[in-house]
Amino acid sequence: IRKKMTTSFADLNADCIEKIALNLKNAKDIHSLSCVSKNFRFVQKLESVWEPTLQNELGLDSPFIPVQEKGKFQKSESFKTAYYSWVKFFQSIGFLYEDIHLAKRFVSSFFILCKWANHNLPNLLSTLSTGITEAQWTQVCKQLKVDPKSKGLRSLKALYRLCNGQDRGQSHFFGLFGGFSVYDLVTSTYFLKTNQIVSATSSARTGLGLPAERIIFAISADAEVFFSINPNDGMIYYHTSSRAKSFPAVPINETTKSDYLISWFEHYTSCLNSNSFKVSNIIPDHPESLGICLFPQAGEGFFQSKTKGICVSASTYFIPSQPGWAYSVQIKIIPKGEDGYLSELARGYETAQLRSRHWIIVDFSGQRRDVTGLAVVGKFPLLREGGFRDDCQNAHGHVQIGPERDGTFVYQSCTGPFTAGGTFSGSFTFAYPDIQNQVGTFEVEVPTIRMNLPTYFH
Repeated sequence: IRKKMTTSFADLNADCIEKIALNLKNAKDIHSLSCVSKNFRFVQKLESVWEPTLQNELGLDSPFIPVQEKGKFQKSESFKTAYYSWVKFFQSIGFLYEDIHLAKRFVSSFFILCKWANHNLPNLLSTLSTGITEAQWTQVCKQLKVDPKSKGLRSLKALYRLCNGQDRGQSHFFGLFGGFSVYDLVTSTYFLKTNQIVSATSSARTGLGLPAERIIFAISADAEVFFSINPNDGMIYYHTSSRAKSFPAVPINETTKSDYLISWFEHYTSCLNSNSFKVSNIIPDHPESLGICLFPQAGEGFFQSKTKGICVSASTYFIPSQPGWAYSVQIKIIPKGEDGYLSELARGYETAQLRSRHWIIVDFSGQRRDVTGLAVVGKFPLLREGGFRDDCQNAHGHVQIGPERDGTFVYQSCTGPFTAGGTFSGSFTFAYPDIQNQVGTFEVEVPTIRMNLPTYFH
């Protein structure tokens, strides 16, 4: 500034100085500018300067402070006060000013989660507890016999300082980190409270062979799925209780290795924000199981095909305990206004009923196997625009008329033991107007479902 100035500092008025200040992007530059001369000192007090600084450095467009209750953050009357409350918060965690980019990613992810939940699943927010104190964190670490200042625990500490896990209440499906179901396996993964961390970690160390240095911070309601963190390097691991093997939940690359938990949390909230993970019935046709479903609806692990006015969507979830994949298949007549829609006249039917399936299964070595049979998981959905009749197979193998339902027909199944790199594809045979009164049939393509290990485990 001094080199570019053609006049003395004393000649600059307040408006001119403020215009200079508004071009600054961070707190360090604001401080430097305020030290140029006595008549620059007021810059430190300008809310017009601190508002964009809070936005640029921490991603906040309102003067929120790091105090949360049920997903709602308290506000300060001052952007400067809000900024320095976050600085103090992250300094107490162990972040340096050079880590401001990590702090921004952490704060942005937490606010995305709260905003998303408020819009899509408000009852989830009511399960979030207020954060813990520094003394409480130290006590938990003492019980777990880990250093409370371990660099690998910084982000987990930040998470608990904002939110001390979840109060489960009566629902088994409000897990903060989502869930899925297939047959008798039903999971929804909760963010543990600090007192639960100690008991869950101790039990897993003695009963499941959890390495002594790892700490469990999230576990499903049925205790089948859980996540742990290594305090030494901060790596996150995905486990199932029925199989001793664990998987790194985060890929190791230049983007993630700076802080694995932030990368994992950031990826999860981006999946929510992009509608890859949506709120739906974790158990199909069971409204009481409403929660965050981990079968992707977009992006990695999502596949879709459209044939003769019918859309078949499929998504996968890796289950280490088999090891294999659970998959969810959604079938519907494409509604008006959606890509691929055909009128009743154009598609040639008003209703159509799924009669049989033909799966083409190719393993990782290229070996092909064909599987055919009637129905899907014992069901013969009769599709109509906007819904379906949920017909099923009775004890004699005949079609039994079921209830009318709105929305999309969904069923879930699994591959059984299966090696990564294989595919499922094939077709469904539909009869129209229905099986009993069949006047014709047609084939509907099933998209090629690729059984690949996920980039991130959730």
